[in-house]
Amino acid sequence: DVRQTPIPLDARAQDTHGLLVFGETALFFYLGHLYLYALLGWLLPQPGNLLAMIPVWVLGLLLLYPICRSYRSFRRRLPVGSWRRLV
Repeated sequence: DVRQTPIPLDARAQDTHGLLVFGETALFFYLGHLYLYALLGWLLPQPGNLLAMIPVWVLGLLLLYPICRSYRSFRRRLPVGSWRRLV
């Protein structure tokens, strides 16, 4: 009888998991990606097909990840009732 148990990630892996970072900063990520991809669309030539846009999409995610991690750590340092958590 083989039982399947989920393998928990260690605390460090959970803390830096990309989807978790983007999920905990969802509104910040959403607003940031609007501006970032608009800027990238203005700076980079327009690709002709969807496959050519994948590197631009990945570049945007790579640029947003450390920014979202910094924002998440900023919010974690503040007390729960702080008005600055609304920023």
